[in-house]
Order: sequence, then structure tokens, then C-alpha cells
Amino acid sequence: MTRWTTLVLFTLFSGCKSGDTENEYPMDFLGFRDATTTRALVVKAINRANEILQYKGKYVLIPSWIATGFVSDSTPGERITVYLLRPKGQFSTHEKEKTVLDSFSAVIKGTQPNPQAIDCPDTSECVHEMYKGSNIGKVVANILSLHATLQLAKIKVDRNYVALIDGDVQRFQLLFGKGLEGEQAVPFFEYFLAIILLHEVGHLDQSFQLDSLALPAEAKLIYNDYLSFLNDAKKEEARADAYASNAIVEVGGLDTATIALYIPFQGVLAYGYYLFDKSQGGICRHYFDPTEEHPNFEMRYRAMYLILQPDSRIVQNLMSNYLLNRRAIMNKTYTSENKECTILSR
Repeated sequence: MTRWTTLVLFTLFSGCKSGDTENEYPMDFLGFRDATTTRALVVKAINRANEILQYKGKYVLIPSWIATGFVSDSTPGERITVYLLRPKGQFSTHEKEKTVLDSFSAVIKGTQPNPQAIDCPDTSECVHEMYKGSNIGKVVANILSLHATLQLAKIKVDRNYVALIDGDVQRFQLLFGKGLEGEQAVPFFEYFLAIILLHEVGHLDQSFQLDSLALPAEAKLIYNDYLSFLNDAKKEEARADAYASNAIVEVGGLDTATIALYIPFQGVLAYGYYLFDKSQGGICRHYFDPTEEHPNFEMRYRAMYLILQPDSRIVQNLMSNYLLNRRAIMNKTYTSENKECTILSR
């Protein structure tokens, strides 16, 4: 009989109370209820992730609310049950995020860079004069501090489940964009969530190791330099990131290429915010890690992109230049004196 692993998706907000049920959940989730609001989107993300996972036939994601017929009984792979849950009685309208974004939109309209500092690199002292006197740095800091509090997923490998916090995924969506605009607009939630699912399966699949990545020599040197900045906890996040990127590379194809698009796309969005905060604290947030457990958001996406496009000189330079800047900024005196810098991990 196939062993079942449990992948639990928390939904921290749901506008529908009528869908509450008293199903049996793992003991960790007593007091949680089924959520129904985002089921359709989650199913689409599961299908996208399954397209990639089925290449090796090792895992299959199954939504708990579709008891039979989601995949054929003959489909190979360990079944991972996906629960969509929310804490009983807990709802959020994400007003804080909306307020911060409104402030960003308002301030940016009246903000112009200092022409004398516009060409200053991040490693220089003159870069801090870029937006001096403007409130834009504080507003960006508020956005990034909200991002730092996101807990998109929790995992306990020994209990074989993953908790993906859907409310925080929605907060992420508010902070970093809903998708690519235009006639061929890509649904943000669906594809981003598919990448998150692949990342979490990577945490579960302890057989995948970073030394198994088939990178060309130059890309491997750059990637190993990235790893040199990480402690063991951060390397585990990098391993799960690499699992997701590597799985996409192994499969290829249009749909997986669309999913892969969101890796560099989200990195660009993050970089867009960093462009407007060139204060000492802003430079530290751009290059240092938010916690002792998680690598810098933009650095992670550049590393994932490097696995997707390891032969691209442009992609290699994106990562290597970032790491060169990070190393140089770590040696700046202000990073040991500025409180906004000292609270970050390096």
C-alpha cells in the first residue's frame, strides 16, 4: 500500500463560514476548519505541481476535499494529501498591507533621485545620498518588514506534513504583485503556489542533495559561493529551493516554463522595492538575511534562476555581482553600527 504523507495548507483567512466542517486533522491542527474560498486556485496549483512531480513519479499531491478520482489509481507516486484549513474564527482583510502599499504609491510619485548619486554603486558611500530627505526609504522598509514576517510554510519532516499558510501567500500577493498584465496574463496565485508546493516537497524529499545538481563549472562556482554564506538552516532552505528549480529543469515544456517564469519575476519585483531605499538600513536589507533561518529573499531567487539558466552569462553575472556586493558591504563599518543592519543575519 502506498504510504500517505500529509501536506497541510493553512488558510488564515476565508470569507466563507458556511464551509466549516469538523473533519479529522493531525493533532497539531485541532481548532482548525476546512476553508473553501481558495479551493479552485489551490487545485490549479496542485495540478501544475503534479505536472512536474510526475516526471519521476515519486510524489502526487491530492486535495483532501476530492476523495476519489483526482488522479488514477495507477498513477505512480507517494500520495501527499493536501488539506486547506483556516484557524477557527480568525479572519483578516490585510488592511495593514493595503495601507503600506497606498503610502508607497503616494510617496513614489513625488520622489526623484539625486542626480549626483544616481550612478553610485551599492558598495559606495555616495549611494546613501540617492533619496536623502525623502520618506521613500521608510515606506519601503515598512513593506520589506511586512514581507519578513511572512511564514508561507511550516514543516515537520518527522511527522510528514507541510503547512503552507495561505493567508500569508495572499499577503505576499498584495506586496509583490498579482501577475503579469496583458492579454496573456499569468495568474500569480496559481503559479507561485505551484513553486511553493515544489519547495515544500523538496523539504520532504531528503534524498535530494545539493551536490547532485548538474551545473556547468562556472555556474557551480557561483552557486557554491552562494552556499558559503549560509548556515545549516539556510542551506536547508536552499536545498528545497534547488529541488523546485531542478524539478522544473528536468521536465521542461511550456507549462513548466511558465511556472519557472515566476522565479526571476518575483526577484525583479523585490529588486524594484530595494531600488528606492538606498539608506544604510536599506542596503543592509537588500544584501543581508532577514533571520538566522532564511536566506535573503532576492538572493534565493537569483540562485534558483541560476539553476534554471546555468549557461546564461547574464544570469551568472546577476548572481556573482550580487554576492560580490554582499561580501563588500559586510565589511562596511556602518553595518556593525546601524541598528537596522545589526538586527539582520549575515
